[in-house]
Amino acid sequence: MAQQENRRLNSWKEIADYLGRDVRTVVRWEQERGLPVRRAQAGARQSVFASAEELDAWLRSGKQHDVSADEQAVPGAGEQPAAAAEIPNAVVPRRLSGAVRVVITAAAFTAFHVLFAYFGQMRRTTEAVARPEVRIPMRSDVIRFERRDVPLAATQRVVGLVLRDLNADGILDLIVSDYQDGALQTFLGEYEGTYRFHRSYGGCPGASLLDVVDLSGQGAVHIAVSSIGGDFVALFRDNRDGSLTRSKAIPVPGEPRKILHGDFDRDGLQDLAVATIQLPGIVLILNRGGAFTTSRILNADEVGLPAAGDFNEDGFLDLAVHVLQNGRRLIRILRGRGDGTFEQGSITAAKEEKPSLWLPTLLAADFDRDGHLDLASLGDNGVLMILHGAGNGEFPSSDRLTVPTGAIQIVSADLNGDGYLDLVLASSERGSLIILPGLPAGSFAPPVEIPIGGYPMQIRVADLNADGRADIAVPLTWEHKVVLLVQEPGLGH
Repeated sequence: MAQQENRRLNSWKEIADYLGRDVRTVVRWEQERGLPVRRAQAGARQSVFASAEELDAWLRSGKQHDVSADEQAVPGAGEQPAAAAEIPNAVVPRRLSGAVRVVITAAAFTAFHVLFAYFGQMRRTTEAVARPEVRIPMRSDVIRFERRDVPLAATQRVVGLVLRDLNADGILDLIVSDYQDGALQTFLGEYEGTYRFHRSYGGCPGASLLDVVDLSGQGAVHIAVSSIGGDFVALFRDNRDGSLTRSKAIPVPGEPRKILHGDFDRDGLQDLAVATIQLPGIVLILNRGGAFTTSRILNADEVGLPAAGDFNEDGFLDLAVHVLQNGRRLIRILRGRGDGTFEQGSITAAKEEKPSLWLPTLLAADFDRDGHLDLASLGDNGVLMILHGAGNGEFPSSDRLTVPTGAIQIVSADLNGDGYLDLVLASSERGSLIILPGLPAGSFAPPVEIPIGGYPMQIRVADLNADGRADIAVPLTWEHKVVLLVQEPGLGH
């Protein structure tokens, strides 16, 4: 790195970016190799900083090239210790086949890092040392995930999850909803990749799914939580110092569940649309600059979890939702007028061979990259429908995919950076995550199932360690933990 005039780097992330490494590596260098990082105390809060000139001098010393035991033991990087050499590495094809493969890899053993092989539901001795690796064959490469379990000792029944840097230290923190305790719990991320319980915010009976929304349009971000037992949506303001402040409880009768946000009346402020279950329908919450008005825009015999998007490309946000009509579940498109009202639009058949027992859910994205929004329709009956949008609010063609039963949550993300959206599903019935690698023309490869444990719920995809790769986080409702799948450099990267 070329020497430059001295400047101050004011966080682990800035230091990592300067050195071209991820945060975890830089923290390890500071602990094990004397990387010159300083600390400043301001009240109860401690910050880190470093001098670019001192970092350059440290780099010139060559200390970053001192190979530690854990680096020597990486499979394929030289001779392995005898204990690890006894575990063979499985061969994974670079091109995707129909087979579903979870690969058990060799693990390196050092004084501070203990890794061991894991497959399926194999029991772990302690969560602190479990570091199994999962490999997923994609379209033209393989992606690798390291599993990390985050114990949530302060929780009883975790349902919702959002990831956000609450204390502005460059590390994503965990905010979870505890259905049984009726509370939000925050866990602050540490530089070593661990999380510590910070605070509990009660008063939300039956706390369920979460959303993150900037209600002011000026960076005043709120965490929105649906309170099933209290029949309201609670808003907690992110204070950017690690704390939250409860600012509002908006009445939403009928057991609110999923929360969507968008500017439904085109006034520049984010509004909320909430699916209610006991009184089936959708309640629209319009944001009037800190005051809120509510209206019920849909009633039905039964509704699922909706999706929002401009499906007819008229510049106004629409809603898509499963409804039950004459014993058959269909998808209704509510066409937004841009003023907070909706026209009851077209109905598209969901083509379910048998009904879902759980609430079906919808996801809107441009899967086939034709510039028009498509829909993924998921029920827990093992059927996933991909409905291809025409840009006029209609979905003239569809693909039927078979997935493991019990899948009730779905998100999309380009996990391997090939330009095609992949799907990540959570099957609460089977205790697994399901990944469908994206292919050209909006199709998907056969599902890859990853057993993770009891009752996964709200999935999040984010870059957890600032290395530019997509990682996965999901809470396990009955096991009081969040499972992180942290992506490592893939074989095809």
